[in-house]
Amino acid sequence: MKLGEWKIMKFFKKALIATAVLSTFGAQAVQLTSKINNHVSQQGLNAGNKAIIAVTDEQSLVLQFSPGVETPAASTITLTFSSGVELGDLFNASATVNNVVGSGVGTISGTDISDAYFNYGTGDTTFNALDVDTNTDGDDFIEFVINDGNALEVNSSFSLVVNTLDTDGIEIDGADMVCYKSVSPTAVTLEEECFPFSDIKDQFAFAVTSPFNGKIHRTNSNLFSKDYEADTGNDDLVFKLTTDESLAASIDNVDVEMTLEGNFTNVNDMSDNTGFADSVTITGGDEVTFTVDEAELTGTNGTKKAVSFTLGTDFVTDLVNDSLSIPKTGDIDIQADFIKGSDKTSLTGDAGEWRLDAAIINVPYVPVLFANTSTSVHITNEGGGKADVRATMVTLAGLNGAAQKVSAEVDLGFIPANSVVKFTQTQLADAFGITVPTKMSVTFNIDANDNQVSAYATVTSATGRTEVSTSRQRDAGVGK
Repeated sequence: MKLGEWKIMKFFKKALIATAVLSTFGAQAVQLTSKINNHVSQQGLNAGNKAIIAVTDEQSLVLQFSPGVETPAASTITLTFSSGVELGDLFNASATVNNVVGSGVGTISGTDISDAYFNYGTGDTTFNALDVDTNTDGDDFIEFVINDGNALEVNSSFSLVVNTLDTDGIEIDGADMVCYKSVSPTAVTLEEECFPFSDIKDQFAFAVTSPFNGKIHRTNSNLFSKDYEADTGNDDLVFKLTTDESLAASIDNVDVEMTLEGNFTNVNDMSDNTGFADSVTITGGDEVTFTVDEAELTGTNGTKKAVSFTLGTDFVTDLVNDSLSIPKTGDIDIQADFIKGSDKTSLTGDAGEWRLDAAIINVPYVPVLFANTSTSVHITNEGGGKADVRATMVTLAGLNGAAQKVSAEVDLGFIPANSVVKFTQTQLADAFGITVPTKMSVTFNIDANDNQVSAYATVTSATGRTEVSTSRQRDAGVGK
């Protein structure tokens, strides 16, 4: 063998040895392969309810383990439960395991059990010497010994199954653990690992699946309209409420108090059409409260359902009357209070908002009535219909010692289709009641699609003509 070949072989031998060493560190540990289905209501625990695992024909207690090391005959396996688990009379102090050859099952006999057994699957391993300790001050445990003969192989599995329990069940206190430990006949610990035996879940859930998102559109009928048609102008708030009474320690017979908070001023009528326990009507103000009772949370066969709340076509506001402002709600918050007696769980969500459907253009600098200065704003409407223009202004503080002033909204009239209207400084000053030189920031609210209107503002003085930048904001893609 040549020197180069010898070095290569030596390198590969070292690599093989290193791989073998690494594989020993990567050995698989014992696993709990059964699914944990012992779920406890967080809210029930908070209310002081006891969490009981009801072992019945509908829900078995199954603990299935797969060892990570070979466990020889005569080894002892102990399943120890955390202090929150009270096995009660799961088994009497000791019980007999009756292994039927070739069946893969070892039935467990005892005075306090009805149907419990070990399932060995296709393996040849069997257990005996079952011992249970549930009465001491320490943690409850179940212990058993591998029969002489066949060892418990790596990656094999076995299950402890309890189908029915004659007592009141197994008490748990929330997020509990079960720990597996195997010890050889010579008292050497082979492996030990802890696993979740139960977990804590929220019993109640609340989510807004469709928020209010309508726009207030200036139609001839002055309706709030999501679809811009009087006969379909409604906006649905859809939310889903659930309560899971299958959880241990769950709270039953819960009603839900729903509260909507927003600016509902000048809303003449808003009512639900889904048959809540309390009928819902908003006649103005900032808050409305209604109740969804237990029966409305639960559909047929115990299934849960979504609840919808509709703002119908009878929602109107008198936009003609200048004493009323357009009913922009701002953000609407919704809160669900799950109530049983003195216990309450509150969940909140974003319920959307109603906004004005219009192009909004701000001109941040508009000086008016100054000598030798001329200011004008040109607004172009390229749409096929006339566009109403309303405006508000804020004066810039400091001029002649004046404080900042915010105006009410004023109507500047309509811009005809496919035309340009010039608003002079005199028109703007008159509209806002200004009689002395004033510097303003003016916001134009135009009833038209954003891509159909534009504004061009200029200030002309002895030094020349200057264009004033404008800014705009609007929901993209919404309009007539």
